[in-house]
Amino acid sequence: MDSHRSLMEEFEGFPKKVLIGNFSQDVIIDRCKGLTRFLNFVHKEGVLSRTAIFSKFLYHSEVKATNDYLLQSQFDEACPILENTYVLLDSLQRDTGLILRTLCQLVVCLYAVGRYESAHAYAAVTLAKFHHSPTNRKIGRDLYLPLLVFCDNLWGVLGKDRRVIRARLEAARKPTRRSDDLTPNLLDKLRDDIALRTLH
Repeated sequence: MDSHRSLMEEFEGFPKKVLIGNFSQDVIIDRCKGLTRFLNFVHKEGVLSRTAIFSKFLYHSEVKATNDYLLQSQFDEACPILENTYVLLDSLQRDTGLILRTLCQLVVCLYAVGRYESAHAYAAVTLAKFHHSPTNRKIGRDLYLPLLVFCDNLWGVLGKDRRVIRARLEAARKPTRRSDDLTPNLLDKLRDDIALRTLH
């Protein structure tokens, strides 16, 4: 905690308090710039950016909101928040498990509202994150197979070549010996995951 405090004392980017006219456009712009400088400072100082309080400040409410929207099938409302949350998490290179869950949620929501091309683009990003890192496959192992089944369907809807997806699907199924019928639906899996996390 002392190290956090000493780091914070180094930051001098906040504008001074204004007692009169604190809602004027100039003051608001100045304070927004100060907040941006602060976030950049925290991100640069890895110690601060990894604290739970910073995570809570930065994206906890967004994660909670999108979880609620997903449970209530309010996919339209969830999409923009999920897109912003993913960009933020990815730029901070934070919590791989949360990034993978966020991407999977985004893909499902985009598909649900008929934005198939966007769903495909984000699904490709998600698959790349799984394939480029064995650690990611381990972290997101419960999502990987449902994601592949989802992608196989999405690629089919868009008339895209499914051979690579199907090869990955077959390879992923071998250790589990699961058929299509036994693989959980990605949306159901995400909802179960949210419910479990809510209990803990």
